[in-house]
Amino acid sequence: MSTIKKEFKYLVSLSLLFTIISCTHKVKDFTEIQKMLDTVSIKMKEGSSDTLYLNKTIIEIKQYAAKHQSDTLAAKLLFEAAQQLEAHHLSEKAVVLLDEIQTKFSNTLYAAKALVTEGFIYNNILHNYDLAKVKYEEYLTKYRNLDSNLSRDVELELHNMGKSAEDLIKEFETKLKEKEKQEKN
Repeated sequence: MSTIKKEFKYLVSLSLLFTIISCTHKVKDFTEIQKMLDTVSIKMKEGSSDTLYLNKTIIEIKQYAAKHQSDTLAAKLLFEAAQQLEAHHLSEKAVVLLDEIQTKFSNTLYAAKALVTEGFIYNNILHNYDLAKVKYEEYLTKYRNLDSNLSRDVELELHNMGKSAEDLIKEFETKLKEKEKQEKN
């Protein structure tokens, strides 16, 4: 057999091998990934924090999202993954996924949810009030009319940002006393 034929057979074999390998590493479908997220959630409810499995699940979600860039289900999976990261006390990683939703899936409702969730994390968990304010104000600018109850809650968060429980109680008591005083007059 000539050298050219050997090289050709080698290249064909190599090409076939590459095709087989790439096909076996297909992107999982939505149902498979949702089951992975459900498993993470169940483990968390049982008191088991399996961050290795969570990270594996997030890799699968990111691959799915990359392949299905216009799919609302990809945004849903990313949002649920961000919630799981937050539940596992991995707030900084959650914020990264929430940003990704806003950037890559800005035309979905999950972009609005991601924005307000990011504001919540910055405000209540990371105590970065400057970034929380930016996120909340951006939410109100873009999505105020989307959900009036949520917009009201965001406005309350902005108003009460950085206040301790004691401060809020004192503020409430002061308002209550003022109301009683007005009712007497």
